[in-house]
Amino acid sequence: MADPDAVTEALRELWSKGRFSSKTVVLGIANDAVLVRQMDLEWMPPADFRKALRYQVADALPVPVDEANLDYYMLDEIDVPEEGQEEPRRVARVMLVAAGREMVDGFVRAAQAAGLRPVR
Repeated sequence: MADPDAVTEALRELWSKGRFSSKTVVLGIANDAVLVRQMDLEWMPPADFRKALRYQVADALPVPVDEANLDYYMLDEIDVPEEGQEEPRRVARVMLVAAGREMVDGFVRAAQAAGLRPVR
């Protein structure tokens, strides 16, 4: 973010003039540093899937996985036939979203400095 102080001040002014009833916010960030990609990954139960996501997508990211915030949306669960196997392989088709941790944290800090409470 080029000028976090300006973002903080703009948010304060917006909340002051807008007279919003809540200071709870959901941040949405869209720029060329945000990766959005459909991927087919190994299926596993949802709790395990979230824990394993970093390891499953590390090779697909343009930044080290430790420097990225990751999220996903489950699009579908599909069975993929495997040559030479009787049973198909179960696959999770997801929409992966990855953004640099430093960039996201900058926006979170600006919102918090404006007195807002980011929840997502």
